[in-house]
Amino acid sequence: MIRSTLAIGAGYISILALDSFVRIIIGAYHNGQIALGGISSLPSDEWGYLLVGLQFFWGLLAGLLVSSIARKQSHIETLSLILLLVGSGFIDYSMLQQSEPLWFFISTSLLRIVGILAGYYMHAHSTNSQPSIR
Repeated sequence: MIRSTLAIGAGYISILALDSFVRIIIGAYHNGQIALGGISSLPSDEWGYLLVGLQFFWGLLAGLLVSSIARKQSHIETLSLILLLVGSGFIDYSMLQQSEPLWFFISTSLLRIVGILAGYYMHAHSTNSQPSIR
């Protein structure tokens, strides 16, 4: 139970930390204000597309992290992380729907979910293909 909670928390925090870190770098690079949500405050559309594209990799890293911390039966933790991200996506949408485009919310949520699932399957495949030492 504690390992499961730690795995889900670590996966969620890793996505938030990586996304926030990239946004801080973009804000510092362009001497602008740092916004930790949405894409309307970014300096150009290209930065927004890059940030949306990175969501897959954040999800991939979170999926690998959750699967490696949880070890056995990590599909429950992976599903819990996905449900947590869907819930936080709905909260983001309800708070930022006036200033952000709908495609941003849909694409970031889907890319994160696909990344988490890819990380889960990569970890499951790598642990199943290794011979056990007895």
